[in-house]
Amino acid sequence: MKKILLVFIPLALVIACQQQPESSSQTTDTALADIHPGKKLMETNCYLCHSPSAPELEGRIGPPMAAIKAYYLAAHPSATAFTASLLDFLNAPSEDKVLMKEAVARHGLMPYQQYPEDLIRQIADFMYTHQIEEPDWFKASWEAIHGPGYQQQGKVITT
Repeated sequence: MKKILLVFIPLALVIACQQQPESSSQTTDTALADIHPGKKLMETNCYLCHSPSAPELEGRIGPPMAAIKAYYLAAHPSATAFTASLLDFLNAPSEDKVLMKEAVARHGLMPYQQYPEDLIRQIADFMYTHQIEEPDWFKASWEAIHGPGYQQQGKVITT
């Protein structure tokens, strides 16, 4: 009996030590893992030119991503068409593919960027399925051009 206890007790301790309760950092890591990977890709690859924090009229290189989302959603309401249109434009930007004529008049045509298709698809999926950060002035600017009723669609990320 003593031999069984000598084997059983250390084994039980090893098993008990491996079954640690979930800590708050594990919970945070799980919550962060739930954030769409396209969010970070968009912030890293797009916000240099399409930042939501750049002023409306000065220092802006391109339209904010919220404007891009709004135009592409209006023209291509399905996820498949939205992504296909973004891919088509980004793979070979040209005047005949432009949805945002005012932005091209203000900023010029976006130069070709050699991004892998998978990266563009993840960003497009994030844009389509989530609310993205928009400048304070954007809603009023959109409604001045397109009329009232602008509402950004998608899931909200709260971090």
